[in-house]
Amino acid sequence: MRKITAIGSALLTAATLVIGLGATASAASATSANSSDPVGLYFFDDARNVVAHYPTPPAGCTPVPATATLHAAWDAGFSMFRFYGSEDCTGSYTNLDTLRSYSAGRFKSFVAIP
Repeated sequence: MRKITAIGSALLTAATLVIGLGATASAASATSANSSDPVGLYFFDDARNVVAHYPTPPAGCTPVPATATLHAAWDAGFSMFRFYGSEDCTGSYTNLDTLRSYSAGRFKSFVAIP
């Protein structure tokens, strides 16, 4: 039941972004999201606030925002990600697709895989 709720919440969040909800990103290397630019990779916190937005796939190892509990990506070349528990993209990883929820702090870094 909890997994279904998380998936439903993630889909609702993605739908909200598609219809034009924008917010400001807080990650230093990410850009701000706005209603005219729903394309890219978005990270959300528990309250479903945007905590980072990447309009195109970042090159190399990239930090995951510490409060991120969900990512959603569409268009712009995103298809798969390797998420790591380390800050430098070393060690074991988990391959994730373009819409996934997880516990805050579970992942520390990621690499976009085209």
